[in-house]
Amino acid sequence: MWTRVRAVIPEGGTLPDDVWRARHAGILVVLWLHALFIPLFALARGFSPLHAIVEGAIVPSAAVLAGSSALGRRARTVVASFGLLSASAVLVHLSGGVIEMHFHFFVMVALVTLYQDWLPFLVAIGYVFVHHGLIGALDATSVFNHFAARNEPWKWAGIHALFITGLSLVCLVTWRLNESLLSERREAAIENARLYEAERSARTAAEAAGARLALLADATRALTSSLELDVMMGDLARLATPTVADVCLIDLVEHDGSLRRAAAAGHPERTTRANRLRPLPGHDSDPAVQALRSGRPKLVEAEGLWAVAVPLSGRRETLGVLWLVNETAPGFGGDSETVSLAEELARRAAIAVENARLFARQRSVSETLQQSLLPERLPEIPGLATAARYVPGGPDVDVGGDWYDVMQLPGGGIGLAMGDVVGRGERAAALMGQLRNAVRAYAFEGKTPAQVLNCLNGLLLDAGSDHMATMIYGVLDAESGELRMVNAGHPPPLLVEANGDARFLEGGNGPPVGALATAGYRETCTVLTPGATLLLYTDGLVEDRATPLEDGLARLRRAAQNGPRDPDAFCSQVMRGVLVGAPSDDDVALLAVQLIALGDRLQLHVPAVPGVLAPLRATLRRWLVRAGASDAEAYELLTACGEACTNAIRHAVGPARSEFEVQAAVGDGGVEIRVRDRGSWREPRRDVGGRGLAIIEAYVDDLEIVRGPSGTEVRMRRRLTLEQEVVG
Repeated sequence: MWTRVRAVIPEGGTLPDDVWRARHAGILVVLWLHALFIPLFALARGFSPLHAIVEGAIVPSAAVLAGSSALGRRARTVVASFGLLSASAVLVHLSGGVIEMHFHFFVMVALVTLYQDWLPFLVAIGYVFVHHGLIGALDATSVFNHFAARNEPWKWAGIHALFITGLSLVCLVTWRLNESLLSERREAAIENARLYEAERSARTAAEAAGARLALLADATRALTSSLELDVMMGDLARLATPTVADVCLIDLVEHDGSLRRAAAAGHPERTTRANRLRPLPGHDSDPAVQALRSGRPKLVEAEGLWAVAVPLSGRRETLGVLWLVNETAPGFGGDSETVSLAEELARRAAIAVENARLFARQRSVSETLQQSLLPERLPEIPGLATAARYVPGGPDVDVGGDWYDVMQLPGGGIGLAMGDVVGRGERAAALMGQLRNAVRAYAFEGKTPAQVLNCLNGLLLDAGSDHMATMIYGVLDAESGELRMVNAGHPPPLLVEANGDARFLEGGNGPPVGALATAGYRETCTVLTPGATLLLYTDGLVEDRATPLEDGLARLRRAAQNGPRDPDAFCSQVMRGVLVGAPSDDDVALLAVQLIALGDRLQLHVPAVPGVLAPLRATLRRWLVRAGASDAEAYELLTACGEACTNAIRHAVGPARSEFEVQAAVGDGGVEIRVRDRGSWREPRRDVGGRGLAIIEAYVDDLEIVRGPSGTEVRMRRRLTLEQEVVG
C-alpha cells in the first residue's frame, strides 16, 4: 500500500540546481519586499517605531540567511520558507486578525511549494497548523478578529485546517505534475543523449570500417601494382603506418629456410627498436616461431613495445611474418579489430608473395630459355666488328621474344638478323628459337633476304594465326660493303656514318611475318662505308607507354650521333642515352655492325675454322686495293695467303689452336703478309695436300717459315709493279 501511495506523491528534491537558483532568487525578492512593507504597515496601523522594527526583524534576518552562500541548498530553502510564513503571521497580528490576511498564509504555502522539497513544505504546513489551528483555538483573539471565530474557535480552526489541507493537496498535485513533466524532459534528454551517443558510436564505427576498407583497397592496389617483392612489401608497410600501428615489419622465408627482413616502416625511433624483433628459429617458446608454426597471430612483448606477429600463410607453407608494433598497453594485442585487420593484410600479402615468386620462377625459365637460344657469342669475322646487347624488361615485365643473329654464310656474305616475336613468356621464347633456326636454315641454303622472309611468312602461317613476328634480315658483302636488306614491320635500322652523322634506313618495308598470306617482301640496298656503324634494335628501345614512337626514334638518333667507333662502347652509350637508367617496359635487343676502316697496317685475329676464309679474303682484298695492288697482284697474294691460312687451320695442332693471326703491312715498294698460328704443324699425309707451300712460293717474291715452341709463322713478301697512292 505504501508503494502505491508513494507512487502518487511527489519525490521531493528533484529540482535541477539552475532551476532551484532561479526560483530561490524570486523568493528572496518576495522576502525583501515583505521586509520593507511590514515596518511601513505597522506604522500605518498606529504602532510605535520600535514595535514596527521588532515585528519586522524576523523577515529581513531570514532573507539575509537565505541569500548566504555559507549555507547549503536545503538550509537556505528552509530559512526562506520560514521567512515567508513568518511574514504572513506578522501581517495577521499587525492587522488585528483581519480575515483577508489569513489568505496570505495560503499564498505563502503555495509559494513554498515551488521548491519541490518535502522539508520546507512540511515546515510550512506545520507552521500554518500551529498558528491557525493550535494558537487560534487557544487564543482566538490573537488570530481571528471576528465574532464567529471568537465564539467558536475550535470550529473556525477546523475550517482553516480543512482549507489548508485542501490547498496542500492542490499544491501536492501540482508539485507531482511538475515533477512528472521534469522527469519526462530529463528522460527525453537522456534518451536524446543516448541516441546521440549511439549515432556517434555508429558513425565512428562506420568511419573506422570505411578507413579499414580504404586501407585494404590501397593495400590491394599496392600488392597488385608490382611483381617485385621488396617494392610490394615496402608499400604495404608504409600503408599500415601509422593507420594501424606505429611500426610495420615484414619478414619473408627464403628458399633455404632463412628469414629476410623485406620491409620496415614507421616511427624512426620505434622502428630502430622494433627491428630487433625477429623470429628465433629453434626457440619453440618464441611467439613469432609459434605464429609461423601454428598459422595463428601471437602477441609479443620486447624492447618496451607490443607487437602482433601475424603469419603470412600460403597454400602449402608459411611464407613469412607481418609485425604490427605499437607502444601501448597489452590491450593493443587483444584488440580483435586490429588483429582481424592484420590477418586480412597478411592474407593479401601472402597471395601477393606467392604470385610474385611464381612469376619470378616463370620469368627465370623464360630468361633461361631465351638466353640459351640467343648466340653465346658473336662470330669473329675478319674485317667486321660486332657487338650486341640483350636486356630483359623491368621486374614486372615477362620475358618477350627479342632475338638477333650474325651468320657467316657459305657464299662469303654475312647474314644479319634482328627480330621480335609477338607475345611473352615461354611460348614467345620457344617461337623465337624456331624462327632463329629457320632463318639460319634458309640463309645457309643460299636464299636471298626476300626469299628468307617469304619462307618464314609461310612457316608462321602454317603454325597458326596467332604466330607473328617483326624482323629485319639482310646480307652484307664484306668486300664491297653492300647490304641487301628486308624489313618486316620492324623499326628502321640506324646507320651512323664514320663522321658521326646518323640516319634511319627506310625502304624494303613489309608486314610482320605471319600476318598476311599475300605478303610480298622486297629488298633494299645500302652501301656501308668503312668505319660506319649499322644499328639494329627492337621496339623496346624506342617505344614505351608514355612516349610516341617518333620521340623515341629522335632520342635514339641523338644518343647515337658522334658515338664511339668501337661497337661495344657504341652499344653502351646508346643504352645509357635512350633508356636513361630506367628499366624498359619491354625487352631490348641491340646489334651493332661495323666494317673496319683499313690503314697502312692490317692485323686480324681469326678463328681457326674453314668458314672464316671467305670474309678474310674479302677484307684482305680491300686492304690490297688500298695498298695499290693491281687485280692480278691482289689475286695472287690472296691465293698465297689463302694457302697459308688453310695450313694454319688444317695443320696447326696444340691446345691453343682456336685462332691464328694475319698481319699485313706496306713497305719498300711492296707488301709483307704474315700468317702466324700457335701450334706446331703435322707432317702432311702422302695422299692428301702437300702443294700449299709450292703455290705460295710461286706467287710471292720471298717466303720464310719460322717454326718455334710458341707456333709457326709464314712470312710472304711481294713487290708491287704498279704503285698507287694509299688513301688514309
